[in-house]
Amino acid sequence: MKVKCIKNKRYMFPRELVMQGNTLTTIFKGLCIDGVYNVYGMCLSGGEIKYLLHDKYAYAMWYYADLFEVIDHRLPSDWYHTFLGYRENSVSNVWGYKELIMHTNHFDDLVDLKEEALEIFHLRKKQMDHMYNRED
Repeated sequence: MKVKCIKNKRYMFPRELVMQGNTLTTIFKGLCIDGVYNVYGMCLSGGEIKYLLHDKYAYAMWYYADLFEVIDHRLPSDWYHTFLGYRENSVSNVWGYKELIMHTNHFDDLVDLKEEALEIFHLRKKQMDHMYNRED
């Protein structure tokens, strides 16, 4: 799956809180408008989809889907999925490479930028980049 960044600014809070007047915004400086990004994972968190991307600072970061338009809808055939249960303002579903789903701490370790998690991410990124760059 490939996405194109259409904006790098959004409200900080979920829709319900924005409707109540919480209109603070944030700018995601790791994204380049019109930049094209490969998606390495997805999660549903607090009712919003986020994409796992490799941003301009070379970090593995989760970004809100509404910052992008999908330009290639294909998903890798070796992705996994897990349902974590419904918990308010928490991650309930994750899709992505094996370790993201099957290794209990990998998701959190990646968010915390732990070295071992980043090494695994970069290995999977390299594999997926090769797949994404193939012409089918």
